[in-house]
Amino acid sequence: MTLDELKATLDQDGPPQGLSDEVRAMWLSSREGWEAGHVIVQEIETPQAAWVHAHLHRIEGDLSNAAYWYRRAADQGYAPAQTNLGWLYMNGHGVNPDRTVAIRWFRKAAKQGNSAALDNLRVLGELQPDSG
Repeated sequence: MTLDELKATLDQDGPPQGLSDEVRAMWLSSREGWEAGHVIVQEIETPQAAWVHAHLHRIEGDLSNAAYWYRRAADQGYAPAQTNLGWLYMNGHGVNPDRTVAIRWFRKAAKQGNSAALDNLRVLGELQPDSG
């Protein structure tokens, strides 16, 4: 199922069958608020669940808690979480701003081919415009 197909299901009474718990949590949070998804992901020990957990705390507005959960996923090598954690450090949201720490997380994600991490490294002057 594509993202557009998943979004098209948001007007249904319940999430489509066969979704992972992490995606089901995101679906429910889109419909019923962040708490509906939080109930699901707080019981799952995967880097993807930790990333969703962090995302839900961002929606809630608790950026320091989001940073905690992004770090849990990032420490397990999950590139999207490494990029998000780097962004929090780059901008000082939920953590003290720290360019060095941000670059470290962006580099870890970039080594896995994460395009957002590469873009952030370019913005910070850590990559040439056409290097990857």
